[in-house]
Amino acid sequence: MANIEYSIGELHNLFELELRNSMSLNESSVLHDVAVENKDNIMENGNPVFNKYYKNMKPKALLEHLNLASQSSVPNDYHWDIPELEEFDVIIDDGHIEAKSELTNKKWNNIWNPKVLSPYSTRSNLEKYQPYFKPTGKISDFAVAHSTGIVGLKYPAKMSRGTSIAYSDYYNDKDLNCVTVLIDVGKNCDVTIDEKFFNKDGLKIFKIVYLVRDYASLTIERKFDIDGKDCGANIIESNVIQFPKSKFEYKVTGEGSKYIQDLMYIDVYEGCETNVRGSFDLYGDYINNSVVDVHHIGKDSTSRVDIRSIIDDTAHSSFLGSIIVDKEAEGTDAELVNKNLLVSNTASAVTEPQLDIHTKEIACSHGCTVSNIDKQQLYFLESRGIETHIAEETLKQCFLKM
Repeated sequence: MANIEYSIGELHNLFELELRNSMSLNESSVLHDVAVENKDNIMENGNPVFNKYYKNMKPKALLEHLNLASQSSVPNDYHWDIPELEEFDVIIDDGHIEAKSELTNKKWNNIWNPKVLSPYSTRSNLEKYQPYFKPTGKISDFAVAHSTGIVGLKYPAKMSRGTSIAYSDYYNDKDLNCVTVLIDVGKNCDVTIDEKFFNKDGLKIFKIVYLVRDYASLTIERKFDIDGKDCGANIIESNVIQFPKSKFEYKVTGEGSKYIQDLMYIDVYEGCETNVRGSFDLYGDYINNSVVDVHHIGKDSTSRVDIRSIIDDTAHSSFLGSIIVDKEAEGTDAELVNKNLLVSNTASAVTEPQLDIHTKEIACSHGCTVSNIDKQQLYFLESRGIETHIAEETLKQCFLKM
């Protein structure tokens, strides 16, 4: 097979070319059935990239991003060859997971470790997670249909520990990477995960499911690599299921890249706490698109969402925030905030808050703004001898942190 150059807009036409041993083609895959379901949904309803849902996310830039499929394969002795990856406990890519030796042992220095989930291990029992990877009509359906296998971590009950995960490029090519990941946090756990997404010269689509079991606490601190931003394109859909009485905190920072979608969907059941905090400092012609969808299903839960972006030069930011409160979710206390600071006349920002409330017994608020640097505040700092560029930088940092 010769090299094939294609965009995500053409991806749905390539299923039958069998460019990779994907879960939808591999009948022995534990997620084969649901992968086929995702594939069939795309073929029946059309390529999801053309969905109006993405209208404010600069889809043209995504469609112009080209991938290169070829027959070249990774040598058997190939390993992630980036010195920085040595800092991480776990490295993940499409169908591949590599963990430090202490994580592969059941017990290390009297500390219980998470179980590494791999499609090559019969003890992973990954088939039981199929319901969490059903088609959604989003671009992430490609991740499930085209991925070579699901990988992840399972934390046993009552564990308390931190883990660092690098999402890097195992294949070292310019082709599309489709990554499906399952993070299962057991009951009464207290887990912190530091995530870093590395760029590559090719599109990467992620579908990551986090299960936060009863009374467990999960904190995710997500960062995007600042190197390779001119060629990096990442679409990350995260689905969080908070079981009753659980806590979830999400902190994300970044500077954008050639293209980023960071979509966070959170199902919140009874008595849960949810906190989402994001800060982005965009410049150049970089693009960052954020979605935070909090669905309150159970009663007496709280959620706080606060996403802030500084947009300079010709950069673009979009934010779609939703709070959905079911009829049964009485006692919900939810707040949604998105603030954008434009520091150039050519920067652009779109913010869309949405509330869908089905009960009266709640407290729910939202506030979304797009503004410029306050000239009076700038003058105040300048009048005290602070140079203009330093004064502007001070106001920008205060905007992100206040």
